[in-house]
Amino acid sequence: MSNKLSALLKQALKQDPVQNALLKYYAKRAKKMSRDIVIGETHPSQFNGCGRALQFHWLSKFYGGRELPGMTLQEVFDNGTSFHRRFQRALLKAGVISRAEIPIRDEEHGIVGTMDGELLLPEPGVLELKSINDYGFKSLMGPKSEHRMQGITYCAATGYRFVLFCYENKNDQRKTWYPTRVEQKDVDSAQRTIEDANKKFHRKTFSVRIVGAAETAPSCKYCSYKEVCFDKSRMKQIVFPDTKLVGKRVMEV
Repeated sequence: MSNKLSALLKQALKQDPVQNALLKYYAKRAKKMSRDIVIGETHPSQFNGCGRALQFHWLSKFYGGRELPGMTLQEVFDNGTSFHRRFQRALLKAGVISRAEIPIRDEEHGIVGTMDGELLLPEPGVLELKSINDYGFKSLMGPKSEHRMQGITYCAATGYRFVLFCYENKNDQRKTWYPTRVEQKDVDSAQRTIEDANKKFHRKTFSVRIVGAAETAPSCKYCSYKEVCFDKSRMKQIVFPDTKLVGKRVMEV
């Protein structure tokens, strides 16, 4: 940003106390969100099947590879959370789920998260709720690959082998449902990837990229760590932290 543009922005903020106050609030909140990382833990919502991306997530505190979410992105997250709360209440009252926002912890594989819902109907399993824009909603052919991996990871932690994905269109609240059977081979693959990421992290080496990885591949295109992952010079500069930090929150580091 040029000095002139930066000065204009600062002047504009001074003239708009409401926007200024909001920006300060969201900046402070973003820093708090960024510290909520435990080295060695896998959150299903952050796992797309790539062990290297998982390691980058653990390392992000140490090399700054991921930008903090700005005000707009945080508001997108908040809208998604509002959809969850609203629709979970309806699903509970309708008898579709027995519980909502269920803490999940698999000590063996370090999988930790909060499941959207525990299904009663159409059969016991995992509920995954997603809100999506109109273009994305109309383009859906099934659960998105990264969302399917989240469901598989919850299955790995809970023992369930059925996931019901529900997508809501942000524009008009239309919904589409994708009942999905999870095979044991899918669970085994996810667990192996997580185990490999942890073992290699202890050895201070990186896991291989996800199968089919490329800068323009769907699995990598929107990855928060793409720029670092495909930059050999930056990769060489990354120093792994002491393995004693595994299991500690970043805010304690």
